[in-house]
Amino acid sequence: MTSIKNVQIRGDTEYQEIVGFGGAFTEATAYHFFKLPPLLQRKFLDLYFGENGIKFSLGRIHINSCDFSLGSYNFDEVPDDYTLKYFDDNVTHDTLEIIPLLREAMAASELNIRLVASPWSPPAWMKTPSPSTGKSSMLGSVTPNGLRNEARVKYAWAKYISRFVSAYKAKGVDIWAVTPQNEPEFPAPWEACSYNASFESDFINHFLGPILRHEHPHLKLLAFDHNKDHLEAWTKEILGKDKHNYVDGMAFHWYGGEDRMTDGTYGYEAVKATYEMAPNKLLLSTEGCSCPGVWLNNWLRAERLGHDILYDLMNYAQGWIDWNLLLDETGGPNHLGNNCDASLLAMDGHSRLHIQPKYYYMAHFSKFVLPGAKRVATTAVGDFGYEMMDPNIQPNIEIALYPCEKSTRQMWILNTMPPAAGIDASTDGTGGRNQTTEPTPKVQEASNLRLYASVNTGEARDGGVQRLCVGYGEEFNRAFLRLADCSAPQAALLHLRVRPVVVPRGSNDSASNGQQWLQLEDGDSGHCITATQSVAGALFKLQPCEFPVQSTTSTTSANTATATATTTPPTAQTVHPAYQNRGNLLSLLTYQHQVFQYDESTHEITLPAAAVIASLRDSTTTTTTNSDHANGPATATPVESTESSPMQQMCLTAGWPFFNAVAFAVPADFQDAVDRTKFAHHKSTSGASSSAANPAASTTSPEPESTRNGTATSMRTVIVAMNEATVDLPITLHDQKRRADFVYSMSPRSIQTIVYKN
Repeated sequence: MTSIKNVQIRGDTEYQEIVGFGGAFTEATAYHFFKLPPLLQRKFLDLYFGENGIKFSLGRIHINSCDFSLGSYNFDEVPDDYTLKYFDDNVTHDTLEIIPLLREAMAASELNIRLVASPWSPPAWMKTPSPSTGKSSMLGSVTPNGLRNEARVKYAWAKYISRFVSAYKAKGVDIWAVTPQNEPEFPAPWEACSYNASFESDFINHFLGPILRHEHPHLKLLAFDHNKDHLEAWTKEILGKDKHNYVDGMAFHWYGGEDRMTDGTYGYEAVKATYEMAPNKLLLSTEGCSCPGVWLNNWLRAERLGHDILYDLMNYAQGWIDWNLLLDETGGPNHLGNNCDASLLAMDGHSRLHIQPKYYYMAHFSKFVLPGAKRVATTAVGDFGYEMMDPNIQPNIEIALYPCEKSTRQMWILNTMPPAAGIDASTDGTGGRNQTTEPTPKVQEASNLRLYASVNTGEARDGGVQRLCVGYGEEFNRAFLRLADCSAPQAALLHLRVRPVVVPRGSNDSASNGQQWLQLEDGDSGHCITATQSVAGALFKLQPCEFPVQSTTSTTSANTATATATTTPPTAQTVHPAYQNRGNLLSLLTYQHQVFQYDESTHEITLPAAAVIASLRDSTTTTTTNSDHANGPATATPVESTESSPMQQMCLTAGWPFFNAVAFAVPADFQDAVDRTKFAHHKSTSGASSSAANPAASTTSPEPESTRNGTATSMRTVIVAMNEATVDLPITLHDQKRRADFVYSMSPRSIQTIVYKN
């Protein structure tokens, strides 16, 4: 029987505040909305914004046209109108359907809908002409920067954006935030305008930032607005030069790689790194869309959406915006044919609305984790008992380090293993052991590192199964290792050498003595598989091998009985300075992410550094001490063990664990309309969604009062959990603050929300 034994909630440790969830009010969405009959228009509004709907509180709109418009348009077609004399302050095009839809949504919602506005392209006359045609167009962009590099153009474009905000306000629609450019690194065939980070930084610092601060002082400015893989680099460039603090935060999207099913699976290390660089700035996911086309009743796309939201939030994002709120069964209209999926579809000539599974996954966040909620510390680790099941994973997904959950996503095959390196030990006269030799470890070739269980592809080829191996990631512009089809001729797979690493005796750290560890060296590059960190979510790269694998001998001086260790580092490797102190294994392992253990019985590959560091520290401590003797006594700061401390055994994982959960503290007055103890959706045999209340998860305990913003406010805890395994999961949830346990179960491949009073 599989079980989850340690979902732990620590409600007294809070993290980022949530600003909301929502979707995009594109022209395509507005077009379909006004083609619906009145009853279906009301249903659309209720599903997204009504009291019984999923309570969207964020929206995104495009400044000028985007690909999901009926055609290209802007609000100043007059060439070289640098003073914007002919700017359409009535924004006539948008008053036809987009603004009326926004007003309908605002009227239907009990929440304040915060709108983010983003341009896809300025008017053509503001853009650099194409070298091939000599002409400018809203479609496409020259690189690296599509906006004409002239002060008068940059000033006019910044004023244009400000005038757009003012025009919408005059129509009764307030805009909460803007981004300078949608997807600045992508010169798309539809409306686009490329920027590099330094160009956008200059545009913000000298034009857009000053103008918006003067004309719209309460408007937020979010930079970047593109894929997570470059979020960290753009943050360094833009915030590093933001002398006047014009930038309120960073916006990002979920896309990445060449396989669209890897969208929503990666980049969380960049989100967390961005937070650590700028903890007081907003972090908002502003677009995530399943493409190409529409896949009716597809649960994998829904899982991708749920996974991305959950992991973004675990890494300090403060909200998440879906793409089109409404499309048709073809995924359009899109005037460049870039059709995509949506949570709601207008079907059969606008005679009915179809709800896609991703709508339900989004609901578990937007309906319960309302604006003002705060994420709280959560530990959620599965125990699947090594039960054989479909890993439910695919090629191009990156491998990562996560707490061991005994699942097929963490079971690997190394066909060739070296024999254990012998240690010739003798007994001294007092009964103690005295190391005499450590022989040269024997290096052996191994096959590709392969996932133990095969994936069920559902296709006829190869019996509908696929074997996945670890391969390179350079072709996706990310150097992290990822999964690849073991049999694909074009797959760039690792060809490993397995090197045993003898942990030297003589250390004062008894936990290390005599353990046999391994390095996994790529035979082609000569580099070693290396974890970027020893914490949950860390990715893997190939980096120069740093840990010494050469012979280590121990000689005894003729004049003393003291054993002295000597090592000779190989010329091809770098010995880390920490290794020079053989008596301090903790110091060595703190910097060591290249040494692994492989369990041939369980097929787990673990990073012993994490476990050994934890065993050598006080693992029950939840604070770190910063001492500054010159300025006073030491102070304690909170540490989140699941994110920043190696408190658990960490395993090499295909993608991410089957099970995870994240918890929030939500003011109870926000939850009065959704006072149900559990809300669940899962893939059933009929393909329909399922939801149910679970009395076992309810509580009759009195609800204590807490203080928020100086006002006594009753609080509730909301936990959103996902199970991507193909088995039922009985779960015990422990709330450390309440000292209470809750028992419930999760269906296979499901998402579930648990709400209880504090």
